[in-house]
Amino acid sequence: YRKSAYMDMAITSSSFIPASARSLELLHNEVPALKVLSGAQFVFQVALIGLICYVSFMATLLMVKTVPLFSEWEGQFHIEEPNTVATVSAGIGFLIGLSFAVVFDT
Repeated sequence: YRKSAYMDMAITSSSFIPASARSLELLHNEVPALKVLSGAQFVFQVALIGLICYVSFMATLLMVKTVPLFSEWEGQFHIEEPNTVATVSAGIGFLIGLSFAVVFDT
């Protein structure tokens, strides 16, 4: 409720009390539309997090398997388990995607 009032204040440049009254009226009258919007936003957030995890996993796996520095047995930085490194990269991508999704929710 408070977040909606602050957004109304930013959009209309009004004080808090009129903005909170308008946002309360909007939340009360437009419940079905807000539920649809909230559901669509959740789907978008899950898709965004999944895409970031997938891209970070595949990019890391591609680099680890194709760059000679990591793929050659004689290399100084040879990685024996490329899938493990790519999975850790996907985990880091999940945290980054989650932070973007939380900002998008606000």
